[in-house]
Amino acid sequence: MIPITPPLKSGDRGPTVGNLQEGLMFLLENGLAQSREERRQLTELLRTELQGLAYSNGTVRTISLLQERNQLQVTGSVDVITAEFINKLLKELGAFETRLETSAFVIDGKVVSKRAGVEGLRVVIVDRNVGEATSTSVAETTTRDDGNYQTTFVIPEVSRSGKDQPDLQARVFAGEIFLGESKVQYNATHHETLNVFLTAKATLALPSELETLTSSVSRYFNGNLRDLQESDQRQDVTYLANKTGWDARAVALAALSDQFSARTNDAAGTAQIEAPFFYALFRAGVPANEAAVYQLTATTATDIWKQVRMWPSSFSKLQLNAVWTGQRSPVSLL
Repeated sequence: MIPITPPLKSGDRGPTVGNLQEGLMFLLENGLAQSREERRQLTELLRTELQGLAYSNGTVRTISLLQERNQLQVTGSVDVITAEFINKLLKELGAFETRLETSAFVIDGKVVSKRAGVEGLRVVIVDRNVGEATSTSVAETTTRDDGNYQTTFVIPEVSRSGKDQPDLQARVFAGEIFLGESKVQYNATHHETLNVFLTAKATLALPSELETLTSSVSRYFNGNLRDLQESDQRQDVTYLANKTGWDARAVALAALSDQFSARTNDAAGTAQIEAPFFYALFRAGVPANEAAVYQLTATTATDIWKQVRMWPSSFSKLQLNAVWTGQRSPVSLL
């Protein structure tokens, strides 16, 4: 635990909120609560909010209680005066002593892939020791839509292993399939960022980026992506980007890809070039306009598709009847 840093208020999120909640639970155990039931209720609320590092009702109630019982202005928020008072109490109670068994660790980071979706991946935080078999799993969480993750935990065993500080690493899995790992952060502090960059080989086991993006968007929009608009009257792309956490450019490219695909429909209404193929071209840097796209030769387009492999992961072999430069010609992607 480290000193509380103001200002903090309802709606805030992050490691500083988690640190505050750890401090409040410590105070509840050491005299702030005036009954066993009050301590139980408030601690339960704080633990729930600590999981998401969110300043919500439980934190507001506990701060308000502390302020009321110590003749501070009751706001439910942590200003400079409230933070100084809390830090004084925690210091007097020995909460800032360098004892890892009473301290929380906050680890965040991002799983990054150039070609695949990174939502819902399993992230395991381990404390590394000599030899793989002696590494200890200390926390587990999953990635959000954009690949970001965060977890809070304590390591009661670290001092007994002969170390003053843990040596932390993030390991990433799709189910039980190992995908990659971060560098080891030796002598980790109580807040570290561990990013994981997935190799092209690892991403073959994952859904494509477009599949993951489409899945995220479908929670808020059930229509065709090609119908999205971005104008003074409608800001569909901006809305979906903000709701899902995806980059607005990626959402826009997904909509354009669906538009381009629809233009290749045959008489039966079946797309001859599916949206993922256009999305792959655009993500590879091809300008999203017909003049630029159809200046490419079929061979060049095929080479890009083979390199980026961003079409749906369920396709292992595909015979694409390409409509390219106004002519119909089969392009093999084997």
